[in-house]
Amino acid sequence: MVLLPSYGRIDAAFYYRRDNWRVGLNIKNLFDTYYFESVSYITSVYPGVPLTLLGTVSMQF
Repeated sequence: MVLLPSYGRIDAAFYYRRDNWRVGLNIKNLFDTYYFESVSYITSVYPGVPLTLLGTVSMQF
């Protein structure tokens, strides 16, 4: 059996809307916490993603 340590991960999202435009910023793992996401069988331990930024721009017709 593999026992992984506990962790806390904080994500954030910011959006701005004006007229028919929307701009967004998604932040995953805001404080760049090192953690293990899952275990597959006994030989594979998968680390979590580091700090990740995703920006979007959209227009509604």
